[in-house]
Amino acid sequence: MGVSADSGPGISRKAADSRVLARPDQVVQVAREPLQTLRLLNTPKEKLRLVLNRANSKAKLDVSEVERTLQVNADALIPSDVVVPQAVNKGVPVVLAAPRSSVTKALEDLADLFLPAEVGKRRRR
Repeated sequence: MGVSADSGPGISRKAADSRVLARPDQVVQVAREPLQTLRLLNTPKEKLRLVLNRANSKAKLDVSEVERTLQVNADALIPSDVVVPQAVNKGVPVVLAAPRSSVTKALEDLADLFLPAEVGKRRRR
């Protein structure tokens, strides 16, 4: 389950693909309520995935503070990188435009969280 809050108008037991989307400086305020709702629905903690986007941004996101406040460990930290807007402007996925960038590595690591182990190992070059 990804907790990234674009969960639509409500969260249900079938919220397996709920996303909590927030700017880095607002992640705690935006993510807290959907996470509480998922806990009330008895969603197992191991089914939650916290992905912090722009984790190294000027927003001074303190990862340990976010984890403590939300009571969820961050599974992935996607760094802010100038290659992202450059790739967007070119209309090319960042993983193709900048295959050796830190953001590409972080996105590949994130994908590995959702792939069966044997597929993730074969995918690596």
